[in-house]
Amino acid sequence: MGLEDEYNRAKVWIESSLDFNQHGNVNVFETTIRVLGGLLSSYHLKKDAILLEKAVQLGDRLAKGFNTRSGIPIPTINLKTGAHSRESLASTAEATTLQLENKYLSYLTNNRTYWDLSQRVNDIVAKQKSLDGLVPIYISVGTGEFSSDEIRLGSRGDSYYEYLLKQWLITSKMQPEFRTLYDDLHDRSQEAPCRLYQ
Repeated sequence: MGLEDEYNRAKVWIESSLDFNQHGNVNVFETTIRVLGGLLSSYHLKKDAILLEKAVQLGDRLAKGFNTRSGIPIPTINLKTGAHSRESLASTAEATTLQLENKYLSYLTNNRTYWDLSQRVNDIVAKQKSLDGLVPIYISVGTGEFSSDEIRLGSRGDSYYEYLLKQWLITSKMQPEFRTLYDDLHDRSQEAPCRLYQ
C-alpha cells in the first residue's frame, strides 16, 4: 500500500517498546488472531527478523494456555505468569481458531510445538459427535467434550467452520480431514437445512 513511513514507525515501536512480559489477563483467541497474527502477517510481507522474534515470544506465552487436562486451551491467561483463568468452558470457535497462526509459527521456526498443541484441539473436536457436521458452541477445558447442545453458525461457532477450509488450504491440501469435515458439513446443510433448528 506504500505506507512505508507508517510501517517503519510501527517497527521502531515494536523493537523498542513491545514487551509481552506484562501482568494482566488476555483472551488467548483474541491475542492469537490479532497480535500474533499481525506479527506473522507483517513478517510474511517484510521479513524483518524482529517481527518473528516477537511472534515467538508471544507464541511461547500463549502456548501455556494449552496446558490443561484435555489440551483444550483455557480462554484467558496471564502473559507474565502463565496463570490460567478458572473458566471450565471454552467457546468452540475460540478453541478451534488458533491453528493458522500456530501452524505458521511452527513452519517459520521449525518448531513443532505450536503445531502440535493446536492440532491436538482439532483431533479432540473431530472425535466428538456432531449433528450433520454441526457442533455445539461450548467445549469443556477439563474433559475435551462438548458441554452443551446449543449450535450456532454465529458467535462462538462461526470460525470453527471457516478454519476447516483454511487449514486444508494452508497445509497445501495435505490434510484431507479438514476438507472432508468441511464438505460433509456443506453437503448435509444442502440436504437438510432445517435440522439445525430441530
